[in-house]
Amino acid sequence: MVRIYTKRRGQRPDFSDPIILTEGRDGVDIKACIMQIHKSLLEDFASCSVWGKSAKFSPMKCGLGHILADEDVIMINKKLTKAGNLLKGSVAPSGVS
Repeated sequence: MVRIYTKRRGQRPDFSDPIILTEGRDGVDIKACIMQIHKSLLEDFASCSVWGKSAKFSPMKCGLGHILADEDVIMINKKLTKAGNLLKGSVAPSGVS
């Protein structure tokens, strides 16, 4: 069992509600974690910043295949349009308009 915490850009990690990953249920990589949040995030996925035991340095920019460790913190980075805006339907971090 691996507990993963999420973080929004410019905010502290949310340690109150972890995402629980297991080898028996889809695995313990970033792709499995994103699928537990919502599968539509995979379409806009650009990279993921990881803090914790599985990262060689903090934060470490990783792809979908990165294996996560217990109590890692992740921040999902979405693809941007050519104008530098988030893709349509993407949620901007709070405090940004």
